[in-house]
Amino acid sequence: MNTLPDLHNFITSLAFTIITESIVLFVFLRHIYKNTNLSTNKIIFAGIFASFSTLPYVSFVFPRLFVWDRPTSLFFAEIFAVVIEMILYKVFLKIDWKTALLLSTACNITSYYLGHFLHSNGFWIVW
Repeated sequence: MNTLPDLHNFITSLAFTIITESIVLFVFLRHIYKNTNLSTNKIIFAGIFASFSTLPYVSFVFPRLFVWDRPTSLFFAEIFAVVIEMILYKVFLKIDWKTALLLSTACNITSYYLGHFLHSNGFWIVW
């Protein structure tokens, strides 16, 4: 993050990721798993916390950690995000490992591909 546009891009990406992954997490837990034991606030907080805990590493650490091309860096960064978010979901939401892995994978795949689609089609907010 060397410039103000880099900071704006990160903040925009963070907001997008938090919103997208929190919605996916909520939809999966409430409507697919029919989990009514978890409060809406706890689910939303878990989505915010998980995204906020991993996106800085995906955006800043992995691209500079090794001399990797972008696809390789992104591959390992996304695996890192899925694993860390899985652990956070498991611990915070007290769900089983299989569910935590599925949720983390679904959240990350959705935010990555939806973000890529929006960028590719000029629907990304730049300020």
